Amino acid sequence: MASSLQKYPYPLEVNVGNFVSVKLSQANYSVWKPLMLCLIETCGFVGFIDGDISAPPERITVQDDSSANDTKEIKNQDYEDWKKSDALLRGWILGTLSEDLLQYVVDMKTAKDTWIALQKILSEEEAPTRYPYPSDVNVGNFVPVKLSQTNY
Repeated sequence: MASSLQKYPYPLEVNVGNFVSVKLSQANYSVWKPLMLCLIETCGFVGFIDGDISAPPERITVQDDSSANDTKEIKNQDYEDWKKSDALLRGWILGTLSEDLLQYVVDMKTAKDTWIALQKILSEEEAPTRYPYPSDVNVGNFVPVKLSQTNY
């Protein structure tokens, strides 16, 4: 069976630090994400995190060479190549995380699962800072106006 190495990217020569110059923390997701996406897009891995390139079956059924009527189940080389590329991408993501975030995603099985978990954790973290609560409004910045019945 032909290898599917061309089907799945595996750029070992990439220096992740040239693309992602910051360690992801709870405070810098909006900086880290576009840097990581630039690397992911450049190397052809977008399908691994958005679900377009999902895992093929681990095992496949093929014709048994010893009998024309029998089949056998073997490892799927396509799956092995996919798994190798996915592990490389997952390693890039994990390698750019601060220790406090790493503990939440280190046990994820795929790059997609890791990516989604980080989005859930950090999008919720940043939401309050993007939209201040009413208690954060400085009332002193408003001009007091007395309304009379004529200008009401």
